Amino acid sequence: MAKDLHYYKIINFKHNGTLGISNSVISSIIQKSVKDVEGVSLCVPHTIFSRGPVVIKIGRNSSVSIKISLSIDYGFDIENICKKVREKVQHDLLYMTEISPRKIDIKLDNQ
Repeated sequence: MAKDLHYYKIINFKHNGTLGISNSVISSIIQKSVKDVEGVSLCVPHTIFSRGPVVIKIGRNSSVSIKISLSIDYGFDIENICKKVREKVQHDLLYMTEISPRKIDIKLDNQ
């Protein structure tokens, strides 16, 4: 839990300086973005030892990698939904925090 409270410095390209954003803020933005896409939901971890549905890794050069565990509703096109989720997450992170994720991985889970 203490790891979520750690702040990372992200390069702010529109202004001179850096920005500090915690993992929990980035995770909240991603969770809201996924909820806005129809036909998809975040997966709940099966055990207490599993990580949550959103895993964020920030590299030494402030590059952000994201892994999202999703469950897609029956009857929806998997490729189309994954594309929409990636675009929505990338857009919302860029709009709200000026973070452009280097990589967004999506893991599908059938419940």
